[in-house]
Amino acid sequence: MGLQGKLPAAQTDTCTFINIMQQSDNLAVVAFNDNASRIFPTATAPPLAGITGQATKDAGCAAVLALAAGGNTNITAALVMAQQLLGSAAVPRGIVLLSDGMWNVGGDPTHGLNTSVPVYTVALGQSFNPGFLQAIATQTGGTYNYAPDAFTLADIYNDIASEAHVAALVAQQQRTVSQYNFVTTPVPVAAGNDAGCFTCNWLNTAVAYTPGTPVGSQLTVRLVDPSNQPWAGAPAGTGPGFVAFQVPNPAAGQWQVELWTSAPGGVQATLAGFEPDSSTWLDLAVDSARGTYRSALIADGRPVTDARVSAVVHRPLRSLEESLRMHKSDLERIEPDESAVADGVPEELARLAALRASLSVGAEDPHPYVFEPLPPPTFDGEAHTGVIDVPHDGEYTVHVVAYGGGARRQRRGSFVAS
Repeated sequence: MGLQGKLPAAQTDTCTFINIMQQSDNLAVVAFNDNASRIFPTATAPPLAGITGQATKDAGCAAVLALAAGGNTNITAALVMAQQLLGSAAVPRGIVLLSDGMWNVGGDPTHGLNTSVPVYTVALGQSFNPGFLQAIATQTGGTYNYAPDAFTLADIYNDIASEAHVAALVAQQQRTVSQYNFVTTPVPVAAGNDAGCFTCNWLNTAVAYTPGTPVGSQLTVRLVDPSNQPWAGAPAGTGPGFVAFQVPNPAAGQWQVELWTSAPGGVQATLAGFEPDSSTWLDLAVDSARGTYRSALIADGRPVTDARVSAVVHRPLRSLEESLRMHKSDLERIEPDESAVADGVPEELARLAALRASLSVGAEDPHPYVFEPLPPPTFDGEAHTGVIDVPHDGEYTVHVVAYGGGARRQRRGSFVAS
């Protein structure tokens, strides 16, 4: 996780995920390298920490932010410990597994895998093809998620919050904001919500949040309600690279999440809005074997029959073999990334990881990905089914947006094509 600044991004996004959780939720955090250990709650506490207020969330975030990269990758030990901690916990329950490399100690985690708890796997980075993480998710009834870079990781954590029914994801956008510039993300909030949650993550953790006018390396995030009035409340949680707001009884209508920064070089940020107590959810299943996706907008347990659905796919522009062939001379001149090799990554892919790390901001990616719109899906009265074009092997991510029943929902789903 030390490669290319992945750990700080993972810490930031994990803290944001914790701040989205509600007082009826429970959590524990397991760290793993050569072995696995529970870092929150403390060793003498019960297996799971019940969220009783912001202090619980802050303590969980403090444990996450204290982590340092190092050691091997023992995914088996991490899964066994997480499953033991959950024990007989009430459903819904789940495990979020984040890794940037292959397992290299502890044995193959897919062998003898306990399938009683869904595992939401997150593959971080483009230095390997993590089919085993997809297998873990498939076998346990969870979802596989692919993050090509640290900037995408916040999207995934936000989506898992929706998948695990922690909070329904209403809207999120990735934004690149230059110095002294201002961006706005609209978040439509449906009527009847007891709470609304709004978050912002940014990659450069040296940039600090301020509630006032930003100066130096600072940014400010402001909420504007549907009557175009700034919301006067304070953030529920803040930390390196994130801020989260919990709004009680939010007014129905179009909210705005505004970001303004004075940071030299600007910031890359993800802005999102959630409805924690909503009964409207977007279910999404991706079938990698058939190259299709199936989505259903559910309100109060029933399909929304008049839902409007659109989707795009994020896919490799060309095959990995073609990219390696095109950049053969550059790859031969660069040393493979040692941490990637230690994680079991093939040498040619470790060289590709090192080449990516050596590039300046804005340089062309040697193995680029593109967004493409997908054809309109068909509706069978319960769900929308769409076809995904898969021209090359690699990682694909489908992004779906649905409107209906007075609500907007969005989800993403990834798969490995081989």
